Amino acid sequence: MSAAYLAKERAVAIEAVERASTVCQAVFKHLVTGETLVKKDKSPVTVADFSAQAVVNSILERHFPADPIVGEEDSKDLQGDAGRALREKVVELTNTATEAPMSTDEILRAIDRGQYAGGSAGRHWTLDPIDGTKGFLRGEQFAVCLALIIDGQVRLGVVGCPNLPYDMSKPDGERGVLMVAVEGQGAFQRKLNRSPEDTETPIH
Repeated sequence: MSAAYLAKERAVAIEAVERASTVCQAVFKHLVTGETLVKKDKSPVTVADFSAQAVVNSILERHFPADPIVGEEDSKDLQGDAGRALREKVVELTNTATEAPMSTDEILRAIDRGQYAGGSAGRHWTLDPIDGTKGFLRGEQFAVCLALIIDGQVRLGVVGCPNLPYDMSKPDGERGVLMVAVEGQGAFQRKLNRSPEDTETPIH
């Protein structure tokens, strides 16, 4: 496969996973406390799931408006007076990772773009906003996972691991890893939110 194959999809997926990883870190910083862990309160995970899905879906919609998305959440729990407190947290934290502020309605609509059921024909994206609930709540390992599926086959995958050491031989060193693979092009590791001089490293 040439480097041009899925090049735009690769770049957009990387941006989406990086921004979703940023919002997950913001949720952890602002909402996870010792009390959360003692009570086994999963509400920060709920906020992070909604916020990360809104961020990813809005980016995918901007670049690939015809592509459906298989997500995990819908906005019903954020609607009306009953959902106000959760909705306000989701809106605030989603906007920590967007280029321009999104309105409440825009965020709810972005979340609801993840309602596709999947299928074996055509192309669609599939998203797991937080893979590893317990790891997330403990400040340990979790991943933001995004894949592009074409005609029933995974053609591109991006995984963001905000708490994973970049160099596994230095477990106390710099953290934040993004891994990306495109069909026929191999797999690579890079720093999350890397600077232009940082390179990608082939991985197996």
